[in-house]
Amino acid sequence: MVGNGFSDTASGARTVNEWGKDMNEDLELMIDTKNGEWIDLGLPNSEPGENAMMILRISEENGSYTALIKSKAGTVIPPHVHLGETVVYVLQGDLQYRGGVAYEGGYIYEPAGAVHEATQHETDTIYFVHVANGAIFMNEDGTEGPTYTWREVKAIVDAHHAAKADAA
Repeated sequence: MVGNGFSDTASGARTVNEWGKDMNEDLELMIDTKNGEWIDLGLPNSEPGENAMMILRISEENGSYTALIKSKAGTVIPPHVHLGETVVYVLQGDLQYRGGVAYEGGYIYEPAGAVHEATQHETDTIYFVHVANGAIFMNEDGTEGPTYTWREVKAIVDAHHAAKADAA
């Protein structure tokens, strides 16, 4: 047995450890995003269906979540404060952000504590986000609205799946 949990064989190939699987197996994930499920974000100042997410991963270990966000043309992501760093990569459309525009292929990094006004979309837009520690979204009157940490995002996903199960 080598120190990494694998046994060496005479051929030099590694075999699975005594627990019956590669130790990283639980961390591996593959999602068919072409056929994935979009769930309404339920953001303040938004109509149902305007802004949706496809959750790729929720990490309880480090308090983050990774998702695709889909926003219809003309919709707005309300003003919000980032509680941790956020990484954004625009896959399709545009994201009007802090006086600039990120188009397809655009990358945005937002540090913890970043505060910004509403993000707008002139065209149908899909973008990748990795959010550490969540964000607090503002209501129309400027007061703090919902907070989206991994816990709230998980609750939205769980409620969506429960509603689907009830409807079936």
